[in-house]
Amino acid sequence: MRKIFMVLMLGLISIICFGQNIGTSTATVTETVEFADNSESEIVKLMNNGSTLMKIERIALPSIKGVSFEVVIITDMVNGIKLGGLSLSTKYVAQYINETYYGTLDYTELDNCIRALTAIKDELTKPMHDDTYTEIRYETKDFVKIKAYYAPTNGKWFLSISPKSYIGKSSEAMQTKQIDPIINLIQQAKKIIEEEISNK
Repeated sequence: MRKIFMVLMLGLISIICFGQNIGTSTATVTETVEFADNSESEIVKLMNNGSTLMKIERIALPSIKGVSFEVVIITDMVNGIKLGGLSLSTKYVAQYINETYYGTLDYTELDNCIRALTAIKDELTKPMHDDTYTEIRYETKDFVKIKAYYAPTNGKWFLSISPKSYIGKSSEAMQTKQIDPIINLIQQAKKIIEEEISNK
């Protein structure tokens, strides 16, 4: 009788463990990847400063082909420091996975980013060798990567934006015709930051 009881108990424990494993395997993992520990971005460094009182303001801008944009204004309310930047984010959604990746451009990087995008746009008009893969990239202090690449198999250029250059899943591909809308959006962000910073 005791043996039968033990067998029944072992069976019950196995069923419970199996049910827990099923519950774990079907759970959706939601993750936000925002700031890298070794980022050189001034606004990210201020954001990661946990020893002060901070005010964080986010101003939404239009999204472009899977990339969301926000102006971020960070105010150190103790030391009176106020910085602005442009935040980019993309999402990676797959079975049981829902991840958001963030990257930041400091205000001081916006002009260089506009120049880089303009240079990429000019490069697209030049003749290409059909058998040569070509890549042009720009990367920020917070590892935002904007890349244009020529694919010989397709015979055309493509554009991609990665809020975190070291995470392949953060990349969002789009057509190169989006370069002008992105430049316009960065110019809009620059103007908003200048207005907000002047209102100290």
